[in-house]
Formats: sequence, structure tokens, C-alpha cells
Amino acid sequence: MKKTIINVAAVLLLTTLTSCGVDMLNRIEGNNNVIAVKRDISTDFTKVRVSTGLELFIQQGSEISLTVEADENLHDIIITEIVDGKLKIYTEKNIWKSTAKKVYLTVNTIEELTASSGSIVVSESVLKATNLDVSSSSGANLTIEVAATNLTCSTSSGSSSQIEANTTSVISTSSSGSSLNLSGETTSHETSASSGSSITAYKLVCKDVIAKVSSGASISVYASSSIDGKASSGGGISFEGNPEKITKKTSSGGRVSPR
Repeated sequence: MKKTIINVAAVLLLTTLTSCGVDMLNRIEGNNNVIAVKRDISTDFTKVRVSTGLELFIQQGSEISLTVEADENLHDIIITEIVDGKLKIYTEKNIWKSTAKKVYLTVNTIEELTASSGSIVVSESVLKATNLDVSSSSGANLTIEVAATNLTCSTSSGSSSQIEANTTSVISTSSSGSSLNLSGETTSHETSASSGSSITAYKLVCKDVIAKVSSGASISVYASSSIDGKASSGGGISFEGNPEKITKKTSSGGRVSPR
């Protein structure tokens, strides 16, 4: 009887705190009054990282700018700070419900773009760079268009990325159930996938491909000149493009074959 009374009291206390806007799990709910606020940026940066479920819309331009569009009571917990040349965009609390939690960013120079923890990144213009490193992890989703000399991209931990690229070289990796979709044009592509992940790149027109896959992962690529494929532990590599030179090595149920 005493235990029952304690449990009921605990439920009533939690209900009261929640109704007053207090969340014991460090969560906050938006008030549905969406406003847009432009924030000052006074420090240079070339790297961007977004996390904690926020939506980032990024474009490239001559003037750097940053605007947060979100429920009015969420603005104070949405942090935008520059540390060691990296713009970090995240929340101090978990946003339980919201009408909007968007960040609009215009960059001048970009070298690194990272999305994690359920965040979403969308490019609203082609992102141009000499060397660009793009990564997503922990359920994040990234959809961008890139023009770079060298592109390095990776996905992990259930995240997904869709990248349209015009490059000279691409290095791509995927792991832990994540997915990476590549399209566009490049000269060389070095790619690897593991642990049930997938890389779909048959729409990335390429001359020379080096691919490595393992642990039930899959890779599909386009190679017009050569492909060097290694597959093991149930992993599979499929290719298009009728390459002139085909080198393959398989083990433990791995396969390398035309698509």
C-alpha cells in the first residue's frame, strides 16, 4: 500500500512539472510562435558541424550570414558558436516538439561539413572547394551538391547521405548500417563499406575505381577504365561501365560482379 501511494505521488509530481514546462529528461517543447533571428558572426571559420536534430540549410556566397528560424522559446537553447575555426550548431536541451528548428547559413569558404545526432543538412547551392570533407553519423541525413577537386565523404551509425559531386577524386566510406548515395562525375573513386552498410555510386561516372567491402555490406559503382574489387564476409560489389581492366579478390562468400 505504501509503495502504491509513493508511485502515485511520483506520477502526479511528474505530471505537474511537465504541465509547468519542466521536463525531468532535459527536454523542451516549442511554443508554436515561430520567429527568425539573424545572428552576428565575427570570427572566420571553414568547418561546420550540426547536431541534435537541427535542420541546416547551407549555401555559398560572398557574405557570411546565419539566421535561426525556430519557436520563440527555443532560440536561447540553440547554440551557434565558433571554436578553432569550426562553426558548431547544436542545442543545449533536447527539443521534444517544435514547429520549426531551422538554421540558414551562407558560407564563403567550406572545407568540412559534419552532421550528427539526427540532424538534417541540405545545400541550397553548389558547395565549391578544393578539398572537402563531408560526414554524417548517428541517424543524421545530408543532401548536398558539391564541386571540389578532392572529396572525402563518410557515413556511419545509421546515417544517410546523398551527394551529387563534380570532382577529380572521391574517397568514400560507409559503416554500421548507414547508407551513402553518390552521383555526378569524377576521375577516380576509392570506396569501402562494412557492417551492413551500403554505397550506391553507379550514377557517379568514373574512370578508375578501387572498392573494398566486408561484413554483409554492399557497393555499386561505375567504372569505365578499371576496377579493383575486394569482397569478403558476405559483402558484395557490383559495377557498371564495362571497364577494360577488372581485378577482383573474394573470400568468405564475398562477390565482385557486373551489375
